[in-house]
Amino acid sequence: MGFLRDIGAPGVIVLIIAALIIFGPKRLPELGESIGKMFTSFKKSISGLTEEENSTKQDDKKTTKNRLYNMFKSISVKSIILSYLIIQLRSYGVC
Repeated sequence: MGFLRDIGAPGVIVLIIAALIIFGPKRLPELGESIGKMFTSFKKSISGLTEEENSTKQDDKKTTKNRLYNMFKSISVKSIILSYLIIQLRSYGVC
């Protein structure tokens, strides 16, 4: 796309005149509309891919959160208290 940066105003005028000669004044608005629709559909498809990636990431996060919740849920209160007591006893040098 390097050559499009260097076109300038005279180049744009030449392109418009060439498009009018090739396609005609009746067909040029139809061509512009179809190109606009093409860009719109391309933009929607790109944003759809981005949304799909984001939803996949969110699903992964939800799955991870559910796994962690189930893991901590399975730990009983007794084992937590026992672990706490063991840690406290070790800090006092009893165990």
